[in-house]
Amino acid sequence: MWKSKDTIFLLLFSVGIWTGSHAQQKSPAIKLVDRGFDLADRVIDGLTVGSWTILPVVYYSPETSLGFGARAVSLFQLDSAAYSRPSSVPLTVLYTLNNQLTLTAQPDFWWDQNRWHLKSRFSYEYFPFSFYGTGSETRERDEVPYTGRIIQGWGELERAILPAVYLGAKLDVRQESVDDWLTSQVISGSEGYLIYGGGLSVRYDNREVLFSPRRGFFNQFSWSYYSGDFAFSRYLLDLRYYFPTGQNSNMAMQIKYEQTQGQVPFQLLPALGGADYLRGIFEGRFRDPVALGTQVAYRRNLYRALGLEIFGGLGSVSENFSNLSQATWHASGGFGFRYRLNESGLNLRLDLAFGTQPAMYLAFDEAF
Repeated sequence: MWKSKDTIFLLLFSVGIWTGSHAQQKSPAIKLVDRGFDLADRVIDGLTVGSWTILPVVYYSPETSLGFGARAVSLFQLDSAAYSRPSSVPLTVLYTLNNQLTLTAQPDFWWDQNRWHLKSRFSYEYFPFSFYGTGSETRERDEVPYTGRIIQGWGELERAILPAVYLGAKLDVRQESVDDWLTSQVISGSEGYLIYGGGLSVRYDNREVLFSPRRGFFNQFSWSYYSGDFAFSRYLLDLRYYFPTGQNSNMAMQIKYEQTQGQVPFQLLPALGGADYLRGIFEGRFRDPVALGTQVAYRRNLYRALGLEIFGGLGSVSENFSNLSQATWHASGGFGFRYRLNESGLNLRLDLAFGTQPAMYLAFDEAF
């Protein structure tokens, strides 16, 4: 399903041309570009009231088609320390031409000089989608359309136990009913489910900024156990490294491993693809109990608030870890542009990707 992870797609983008800006006298073309950036900055300022920025949303992805909505984001600090990380409360309403509706609230709080961190997600989704089966070689003709109605509440509380090391505990409740299951085949999750669970995580995070880091590590391991209509465990290892390659450029690298054990609804099997993970692969096209992928990105500031990213990745899924070497591996890559919204590094992005299919993503914040 749509992760959200929140993937929020926005179209509020200014196009500029990067040229040598060190000349003493700006050319007429550069002056015109500057006026365009000045106009974009005034539009962003006009949509900001206090700590809140309210953005109209026009977005697109292969999983959703064209969509519309609104997003309100509040950025603030709960701690007076200058190095405290910003807290945020994003509220989102999205509707797509695929008749998908998503309502989300994702409060994220930092306090006590970054010693405590609480992140959460509360959402309702009416989501017509497709299931292609499991494995690394699913075919488009195996598509099974269905409609999921999902209600979820999720939260994780973390405490710093060493510098940049956080220990966390989380709770998760999720209910999904399934309509329009267009086949007689019955598999785990095709008749809906209610699950609830919790877990633990440990994370090393010394990124200097959260939204578009230039240097540092984000390394996390988490374990969760779910009960209810299905009982299963989930393991996640997420390793990221950011390092500068010049005054205005940097690299970002990620390795992500997911594994589930037990009876898992098909909607929650580890999967490739989407706006944040191996862009260019349809999200959920390849699912199985084990998924492994890696992606890398080169990011460069072009001019003022405009940036460029070139990215690529490789991933696969399998029934277990030992069979990954025999699985079919899928590559993806592409390029995109960024427009920085504020000094915290919050970006709007447009990505063009190529993998199992050409894809365009209009999104909010960096992919990883």
